Amino acid sequence: MAKKELTIREILEDISEVVKNRQSQMKEPDWWLDRAFMLNGLLPELNDELIVAEMNYNREITSAIDDLDISVAKAERRVKGNSNTYRLYKYLKERKKTVEEMILLAKKKYKDNY
Repeated sequence: MAKKELTIREILEDISEVVKNRQSQMKEPDWWLDRAFMLNGLLPELNDELIVAEMNYNREITSAIDDLDISVAKAERRVKGNSNTYRLYKYLKERKKTVEEMILLAKKKYKDNY
């Protein structure tokens, strides 16, 4: 039977649940290291998605400048206020920060137990 690949969301929820329920001391050190490795393995995919989202966001700004003949600042405000592209870009940017913080947390929990 093939092993199911976990998503970033599932791994983060798993870690969050353990931390929220104050069960972190009950987990084996290898559990923490496994989670750090899993997240680290998925980070390149998240980076790729973030790059694409940033390029699309910048494309919308450029399009607004060209089509509406407005300044960069006005175009940025317009796109930020009305764009799902910007929303996705911000979501992925924050998700990356969360993943990096969870990797650090998992490594720390591993080190604390050894």
